[in-house]
Amino acid sequence: VKVIHHGFDFREFQNIAPDRVLNLRMKYNVSEGVGPVVGIVARWTEWKGVHIVIKAFCEFRKHQSNAILILTNAYGDYEEIINELLKQIPSESYRVIRFEPDVVALYRLFDIYVHVPIREIAEAFGQTYIESLALVSKCIFTKSGVLLDFLDTNGYYKVRYEDVTDLYEKLVIVDKAENNSNNFDLRNFELDKYLKKLQELYIKC
Repeated sequence: VKVIHHGFDFREFQNIAPDRVLNLRMKYNVSEGVGPVVGIVARWTEWKGVHIVIKAFCEFRKHQSNAILILTNAYGDYEEIINELLKQIPSESYRVIRFEPDVVALYRLFDIYVHVPIREIAEAFGQTYIESLALVSKCIFTKSGVLLDFLDTNGYYKVRYEDVTDLYEKLVIVDKAENNSNNFDLRNFELDKYLKKLQELYIKC
């Protein structure tokens, strides 16, 4: 078995025009300096753990009353449960985005990014792990998909599966952290390396 991870054009992530981010701030009413802004890019299905994030965010608001939760890719078979949980949060404290075409720029609105699938094998790969590590300075994850291939000390905060208290406590810690926690080495996911490995595999076959 030969494993070749997905490739990403990180130049697209590095050259984000400020007006793209500003347009999204205006579109979703997220003023600069407000927050902290906690972001999720995940479908509303049980194994993505969105319901866990909402429960932890409810507690986090007691610590940071100005916090905003942005839920992107907000659709799926868990909508009824998630919408019920969102009733516990004032409407001005969260944004629900079904689809945003400029999701790369949207990541720039997030002060903290959270992705907490409920088990190791929930994600086959987990593209959002790589995107957020490239675009957001503070990330909180459960380990699933591609993260199983790496050590826990690679620049993100780890939480236990389906543990609302652990996630709440990490949100408080990350919010207070002054330094960029993200030192994850993304070089193995560069698009050129991906294409080269794929070409080598085809030639050998």
